Amino acid sequence: MSDPLPLPMAPFEHYMLEDDRPDYPMTFVLEMTLRGEGRRDIFDRALEVALSRHPLLQSVVRRRFLRKPQWVSAPDPRPHVDWGTWDDPVDCENEHLDLTQEVGVRFWVRVGDHRTRVVVQFHHCCCDAHGGLLFLTDLITAYANCLPGCDADRYRLNDVDAQQLKRRDHLATHLWEPEKRWDFIKRTIMHTLRVLGRPASPLAIPEKRALGQRRTPLAFPGNLTRTLDVSVYRRLRKLARRNSATVNDLLLRELFLTMREWNTQVTTKKTGRWYSIAIPTNLRSIEQDRLPAANVLSYWFSIRGVSEMDDPEQLLRTIRDENEFVKRSRYTTVFLDMMRMVQRLPGALRLACLKQKCMSSVVLSYVGNPTRVLTERVPTNELGEPAFGNLALVDVNAAPPVRPKTRASFTVWHFEEKMRVGLRCDPYHFTTEDADMLLGMYVDRIEALVESVGTGKTDRTAAA
Repeated sequence: MSDPLPLPMAPFEHYMLEDDRPDYPMTFVLEMTLRGEGRRDIFDRALEVALSRHPLLQSVVRRRFLRKPQWVSAPDPRPHVDWGTWDDPVDCENEHLDLTQEVGVRFWVRVGDHRTRVVVQFHHCCCDAHGGLLFLTDLITAYANCLPGCDADRYRLNDVDAQQLKRRDHLATHLWEPEKRWDFIKRTIMHTLRVLGRPASPLAIPEKRALGQRRTPLAFPGNLTRTLDVSVYRRLRKLARRNSATVNDLLLRELFLTMREWNTQVTTKKTGRWYSIAIPTNLRSIEQDRLPAANVLSYWFSIRGVSEMDDPEQLLRTIRDENEFVKRSRYTTVFLDMMRMVQRLPGALRLACLKQKCMSSVVLSYVGNPTRVLTERVPTNELGEPAFGNLALVDVNAAPPVRPKTRASFTVWHFEEKMRVGLRCDPYHFTTEDADMLLGMYVDRIEALVESVGTGKTDRTAAA
């Protein structure tokens, strides 16, 4: 596979680089739990295979005066790998990844008691969550192929073409119909003015705490989860159809209402008039089906005033209509167009990111079924788990980044017989107990929403 490096940074990657801070690193974590004990020698060989297929994860950033930063091959492409027993904690003394000095991926592997836990930290400049899952698929597939007695190509690796990285930023906006172009332009202008003219209110920092309540720091990777029965997801789909909406629309509405409830309960201070939810959107097309790990991502900012939440039914209708427009027009590429324009002015993107403006109150990532990428090419064992040699995939988890004043990132996904809601909070302002309370509010709203459709079960355990 030919090497496309050196490679100029795409606008979104450049934005992720400039928005990266030592105290708020622009990194995310993916975690796999597997049945069976992984072998270190096989893992090391598989890691070489997987990294060789994903150039941005073997690269560092070269900054150039008054020019775009550039991806170049790392002098030492070996990532940090911390191997230990199952009971060893996953410690990260410094979460910040300096891409000018090291590659943008780190590993912690814990093995024991017939289990394996793989925790992977990615820099968001290198890839998004979908790209990270593609890489992990290659890693565990290569692991199975490297086992003694296994045919080298028993499990087929994903088809990747490194040359597609040169076209990773070729994203087109698709309008509904040619005659709707002026409507699209008007709506684009109105939304831009809405974003600029209605500054987002940060999620309130708790000041009201129960007497004697514990204050446990949020430790790396800092993600809390609640697992619901998959019937909750099925009833959400049924309820969405009743309202000519989507599950995403319902989840978005409930998050707006959760934020208002949270700010009312935990603080007496004025919290502002506008709430904004940043929604990451995967922009991959058929033409990019062999793209290695990279960012093909943009953001949509859904903004609502506090008064708009007094009528939940009307709130859902406005969210539904807005999301339909965004989806059908691929309007989220407007955010990338803005980054591209700012990138043309030397130093402008860095100056824009230095401002401590609250771009969004929270982030909501709806990722569907993340295991589909991991499991579509492998057999299953007698328990129905995807099997990779002596390992079988049991669970997948994620911890998205947080940034100044965007103090919480929610993730919702489903697989097998589970629906999962995850939350990562700002560790400087939220304790584990605070985050668990916020997550509980959101999950309780989701459960209450589907009570009219049926009765569901939920596992209320939260794991940091």
